[in-house]
Amino acid sequence: NITATADFAAMYEFHSGETGVTQPVVTGNIGDVITYQYTTAGTYPIKVVAKGGAIQTTEYTADFVVTEILAPIASAGTPPARNDVDVISIFSGAYTDVAGTDFNPNWGQQTIYTAFDLNGDAMIQYSNLNYQGIQIGATQDASSMEFLHLDVWTADAVEIETYLISISSGEKAVKTALTKDAWTSISIPMSEFTSQGLTVADIHQFKFVGAGSVFIDNLY
Repeated sequence: NITATADFAAMYEFHSGETGVTQPVVTGNIGDVITYQYTTAGTYPIKVVAKGGAIQTTEYTADFVVTEILAPIASAGTPPARNDVDVISIFSGAYTDVAGTDFNPNWGQQTIYTAFDLNGDAMIQYSNLNYQGIQIGATQDASSMEFLHLDVWTADAVEIETYLISISSGEKAVKTALTKDAWTSISIPMSEFTSQGLTVADIHQFKFVGAGSVFIDNLY
């Protein structure tokens, strides 16, 4: 985000310092904020040029360090209000979660679990993901539920496999493509699990399989 002030100037240009990119990359009126997004991290020699009605210009130059965003800078959307009987919440600030749930049981995974906080909004961070389990605090009868929902943010994962695990019928997965550098809102019809032969009346665990790092919120 760039802004410029200059006496006797009406507009300004932003030169990003990237090679192979037509410069200036964006312009704006003096005092207004303009935004530019880099595609690659690195250090760039930027230039801001203020212009008025005459030919004279004023320039500001600096080396600007662009860092890759590896964690969400905004929260996922807030789930809608629901009656208690209409939701089984595992991890969400919007509902009452099942007590005693373990988000990092030792299943021999290489995944690293971190409790992540974004300005007071709690999230689950799974880094270096290969697989990761969640042990629900108590076995849940999800046979009256219509969807499994979760929000996932990632900087590098392409997809995630979400498993529901039943005490009596084992585990079944649904694979979902992820959008990088953004929240992917996932609502999986329960029929996608039951059609594979999964009994959802005795769900006691989740499992996630993928590669990269993911942040999870609103798992219900």
